Amino acid sequence: MLPHVFAELGQYWNTDKFKAISNQAKMARGSLKGGSLHTGGAKTVGTIAREMEKELGRTPIEPEVFKKTHVRKKENESDPDVWVEERAERTFNDFHKYVAENLNSSVQLTPELSTQIWKEKVVGGTHKGRCYGLGSRNDVRRLQSGLEGIGSSRQTEALDGAQIVAMSNQITKLTAALAESKRKRVAEQQSMSEQQKLRSATVKNIAEKATDSVVYNSKNAATFDQFFKDISWGPIIVHTMSQYIVNDFKFATEKYSKNKKTNNSGVSVKGDDGNQNENVDYFGVLQEILELEYSGWPIKRIVLFQCKWFDPTSRGMRELKQHNIIEVKHTRKYEAYDPFIIAQNAKQVYYASYPLRRDKSDLWVVIKTKPMGRVEVENELDVAYQNEISSVHQVVDAELEISSVHQVVDAELTF
Repeated sequence: MLPHVFAELGQYWNTDKFKAISNQAKMARGSLKGGSLHTGGAKTVGTIAREMEKELGRTPIEPEVFKKTHVRKKENESDPDVWVEERAERTFNDFHKYVAENLNSSVQLTPELSTQIWKEKVVGGTHKGRCYGLGSRNDVRRLQSGLEGIGSSRQTEALDGAQIVAMSNQITKLTAALAESKRKRVAEQQSMSEQQKLRSATVKNIAEKATDSVVYNSKNAATFDQFFKDISWGPIIVHTMSQYIVNDFKFATEKYSKNKKTNNSGVSVKGDDGNQNENVDYFGVLQEILELEYSGWPIKRIVLFQCKWFDPTSRGMRELKQHNIIEVKHTRKYEAYDPFIIAQNAKQVYYASYPLRRDKSDLWVVIKTKPMGRVEVENELDVAYQNEISSVHQVVDAELEISSVHQVVDAELTF
């Protein structure tokens, strides 16, 4: 400690104010009675209040808890009350005196009202952060606000009916939200599991059909191809990608395109509708890009697009020929499970919504895009033709013209 700091402390210790504080503290430390006696021991006032609530079947009021913690234990029920100190008995009697003089008999003495009277009218508020009979300042604040926490005297006393109803409603809403979130998470996991099973079954089915028709078919023995044999055994490795360039289109999955400036997840493909019509447009959104690698040499790879298709029927798609546009209802999905297409068969489209039409919020307009690096030109080229009639001005030399005239004249004069 620096010398000048110690000198300043010495001057403060010699003041009458510090000496009075020191003597008071010395007397308090030497007292056997202490500042405030009670019979609660290591238990807090809040703990004792909760125990009484279980015994009584209701929330105890302040004087009941105070008497429980400031009256010595009786050997016999008929013995008179023995208070731990005179102050405790005097405070208890002052409370009942105030209630008798100031409250009407029709007024019910609730836990909140008893705490308020005790704190404001009987003990005169808090002193050095504590309220006599209630505990520390934080305990009093919890009692008044109805908050629960460690060290709280009686949390339930400060909660009125409206607060309890509001808290119950909030708990009900949170519980319902948690249950709904859990249900959605389980449903998503089940959906992913089902998709995985269907995907595996599809690949397995293709492999089995190819094996039956190519590998084990004796009729094909003469024209047997090792390439088909390798394909028929199914893929050995499957890679997933988020982007892929094919047919000069740059495709990206819906998850990857989310929050991007450009969206490259729109897909269209030509197909049939099961009624011998093979020129039907299917529109969808790219979900996953799979690269299948097959055994054998050379290594054979094929890329599949797993798509979420929209309903291709008239209920999910319509063509407005007068405006040359196609609309799809993105809320209707293709009923059949046929998500995979070969990447080389895919073309890219964009979907545009109607921002100013609420009645068309479930419709998207299909915008067909052009491949990258390609310039479309018409088949017929413009051919340059010359005009059929050309007007050219004849240039005549004046001297030659005069000479010719003289020759003609000379010929006429010569006989």
